Amino acid sequence: MPSPTWDEYLANARNHINQTQQALLEGAPLSVPPAHPTEPLTEDHKKAAEQLAHQYDELVAEVLSRMIAIKSRLSTMDRWNLHESPEPLFVNIIS
Repeated sequence: MPSPTWDEYLANARNHINQTQQALLEGAPLSVPPAHPTEPLTEDHKKAAEQLAHQYDELVAEVLSRMIAIKSRLSTMDRWNLHESPEPLFVNIIS
């Protein structure tokens, strides 16, 4: 498969960011990011690439903050009720 051009990559990466943000809101699986171009970054694309990198950084921060919130909620839940003895499932009538 040929390497994408910088124009193709930047357009696909913007779409990927939008799809990922939507997936985060819906709790859906995240899509695979687009392949990077193998050609060197040109001056014409440098500013767009920097903006894209900033958008990915914001996306990472959003994902991390959601993960921290989930971990915090899970750590405060008493899901397994570990501090009390479990109720017996049967009554011992032999003893």
